[in-house]
Amino acid sequence: MTYWNRVFDLVVRSEVPCGTLVPFSPLEHYDVDFRIGPVEELSAPSEAVRYFAPRRGGIAMFLPEIMRCEVVGGCEVLIDPLTTDMDKIKLFMLGAAMSAILHQRGYAVIHGNAVVKDEKAYIFAGPSGIGKSTLAATFHQAGYGLLADDVIAIRFDSEGVPWALPSYPHVK
Repeated sequence: MTYWNRVFDLVVRSEVPCGTLVPFSPLEHYDVDFRIGPVEELSAPSEAVRYFAPRRGGIAMFLPEIMRCEVVGGCEVLIDPLTTDMDKIKLFMLGAAMSAILHQRGYAVIHGNAVVKDEKAYIFAGPSGIGKSTLAATFHQAGYGLLADDVIAIRFDSEGVPWALPSYPHVK
């Protein structure tokens, strides 16, 4: 089955269900393609660590007990699942793999959360577990719009003005 969604201003075609993303009508044109298929084994320093390596003009990722994956050209992600838990696959697919896609497409990528009010984005960045999602949820309850959770993509317009793009419609 094929799923169609829109995230970070990109049309995504995926063989993996993306649950919380905004559904989108199928098109002939899409920006990003998530496919399931075999990925060549990585020479990881250990089978117990996450591992990222350059490969064929892109990046290869090894996420222990979750998936192997290749991200190429800012438009293609090949996923080789190592689990049947699609929620775990989706988490890394929309986090690490999507971050690599955005970077390859020339976006600035920040690990954080963002809210919006009066057409201004407020970004909370920092390491995992520091409270970014809690802070964003608190602002959201106070009337701010939720703009991004975990991955923030920023593009610059022709005048150099930064724009934070909307991502997933949820907070962890």
